[in-house]
Amino acid sequence: MVVDAFLYIAWTDCQWRALPERFPSVSTVQRYFYAGRDSGLWRTINVHLVTTAPIAVGREASPAAGAINS
Repeated sequence: MVVDAFLYIAWTDCQWRALPERFPSVSTVQRYFYAGRDSGLWRTINVHLVTTAPIAVGREASPAAGAINS
């Protein structure tokens, strides 16, 4: 439920206090979020997803080119 709350906040761009009651308390969600940030967990998850997702669809782990959209 806590991860679902993270995703809800990211998807809707709502404030912490606007988190619906179906999720754990705001203080609980914040505590887990900041603990993951401080421990480097979110960075580790991001690196893992960025490198494994392309492989899963038959691409190289590192992009050969990039594009900037203005």
